[in-house]
Amino acid sequence: KVPSRELLRKVSQALKYPLPDSSKAISTIFEDTNGALELAKCPRMRPRTKHIAIKYHHFREQITSGKIKVKGIDTNDQIADIFTKPLVRTKFEALRKMLLSW
Repeated sequence: KVPSRELLRKVSQALKYPLPDSSKAISTIFEDTNGALELAKCPRMRPRTKHIAIKYHHFREQITSGKIKVKGIDTNDQIADIFTKPLVRTKFEALRKMLLSW
């Protein structure tokens, strides 16, 4: 699979159509798990990480090349949890407020 940003870049080159500067921006991924942060930033293999499929190494390549930046955040500020976890009402409402700014 080719990420959409890379596909867009290749198509624009083939059509000789310049992309706006915003298409060259760095994507930032916010992560609240220390293990995931370490795997993203330290590309060395360990006994517990050797099972990771080859396709996931593309993510590390994107970080190394500077196209993706990974930042650590507090678990209470991880807005993506609203889409991925069952939450108690108070946590859901707090994340909804952060997401929608109301």
